[in-house]
Amino acid sequence: MFLIKLELKKTGFDYKKDKLFHGFGLENINKIVDKYNGYMNYEQVENTFIVKVLLQNSLTSPIS
Repeated sequence: MFLIKLELKKTGFDYKKDKLFHGFGLENINKIVDKYNGYMNYEQVENTFIVKVLLQNSLTSPIS
């Protein structure tokens, strides 16, 4: 199994210029996690946003 953990410190400012497409990243990650029967968890602890992704290591991986 693979565990990916990402911690982002929030500065309180949003620098994204295109507000329409803001936030689509987690949705795309969740689609990949679902596709490969993994697990995703995210939480905010004080000023830190934490994402954890768990994926299975398979000998029949579709990635060559």
